[in-house]
Amino acid sequence: RFLKEEEYKDILRQCKMTISTIGMPGEWDLIGTRYYEIQSSGTTLLLLERAETDMQRIAYENFGFVENETMVAFSTITELVAHIRYYKKHPEQAERIIQAAQQAAYQKATWDSRG
Repeated sequence: RFLKEEEYKDILRQCKMTISTIGMPGEWDLIGTRYYEIQSSGTTLLLLERAETDMQRIAYENFGFVENETMVAFSTITELVAHIRYYKKHPEQAERIIQAAQQAAYQKATWDSRG
């Protein structure tokens, strides 16, 4: 079943971290609205696969996804687990990234910001 909008928002607000294994690291994958929804929630740390090339990194940054500023990147499961453990022990660091991500989403992903 599909979630109603309010159910979806409630679930996002309850999440502390969201992991995505799809996105830019492929040849040209999709950066979907879900990423911006996560960022704009103001509650959820976004963990994404690390961009592998300069072109992918630039594309991420153009969309407001900057490693260790607005999201946390990983390349391996071991690195992902280490990040999860770190940010569970250091919620203030996660909060800094979450707030920067929310600001980036408002600057890059609203209808007003797209002119």
